[in-house]
Formats: sequence, structure tokens, C-alpha cells
Amino acid sequence: MDRSDVVYVLSAHPSVLWLIKVSCVVIGHIVAVVAAHDRALRLLTRRHQISGQLAMMLTMVGHTFLGLYLLFGG
Repeated sequence: MDRSDVVYVLSAHPSVLWLIKVSCVVIGHIVAVVAAHDRALRLLTRRHQISGQLAMMLTMVGHTFLGLYLLFGG
């Protein structure tokens, strides 16, 4: 096989490809939310820690759904 040949291994297994894509989107957003939550706890005053994270939570939920919608061809 030549180095320039493309190997379409995942095309033969669309369910595995689907699982990898969905896992990457969901895990990536969970990691981002945890990192943002830790950062918000350090930066925000105690009084604003809950209310200051509501917008972030709603935004990340929206991004997750939008990412999955775009992933599956809308």
C-alpha cells in the first residue's frame, strides 16, 4: 500500500464513528464546563457564584445541542 492511499476503516463501521463523534462532543463540553466552574469559583465573590454560572451553564447546554445537531446534518 502506498502512503498516499486513503484507508476508510471507519466508513465500514458507521456506528463506531457515530459513537466516537458524540463522545468527543459530550466529553469536550463536560471538560469545558468543569474548567469554567472551577475558574468561576475562584474569580466570583461568594454571593455571585451561583448566579454567575447560570449563563455559562445555559450557554454550554446550548452549544452541546447545537454541536450534536450540526454533527448529524441538521
